[in-house]
Amino acid sequence: VPLALGLMAAAPFIARFYADPQLAEAVCIMAWCVPLFALVNILVEATRALRIMRFGVYVYSITGPALLLLGGLAAAALDTGLVGLAWAQVFSSAGMVLLAAVYVARYYQIGQVARALAGGGPWRPMVRFCFPVMLTDSVQALLRTLDVLMLGAYLAADQVGIYSAARRLCSVLLKVPQSFDPVFGPIVS
Repeated sequence: VPLALGLMAAAPFIARFYADPQLAEAVCIMAWCVPLFALVNILVEATRALRIMRFGVYVYSITGPALLLLGGLAAAALDTGLVGLAWAQVFSSAGMVLLAAVYVARYYQIGQVARALAGGGPWRPMVRFCFPVMLTDSVQALLRTLDVLMLGAYLAADQVGIYSAARRLCSVLLKVPQSFDPVFGPIVS
């Protein structure tokens, strides 16, 4: 939630930097995706703890992109522009949360988990353990998109968009090893 609020606060500056006033509204809308994606990650990882890897594939690789495609097509049909695409992303992430919650509810009793968390838990050791992972993931996410951010400062928006799309298409080559990575480690260990 703090990251989402930070994005909302930075939205006017981002829009001013790119000289696009519509961008501020889109960034504020997409900021809601941050807590939704965090919740999706928590729910999917809960099923991975049971060594059930297929739910992650269903949520991340099938449902999320399918909902994003549907939302993008709806935004294009309604001619809503960038704001419509931002809402499509929120729609996609909310759908991912719902599906992940359905999968988690198959194996965990959500009411008991909520009561256990509300009653207090080992928050300090858990945060101490998870913080380095969160920091590493955040830095890696920034580094993965750093080239696009840097190009945005020097090139026109349409050129950066073409580069970003081509970069995404090239990442398809990584999907084969990525499909084995989540399964290989837990099985071998």
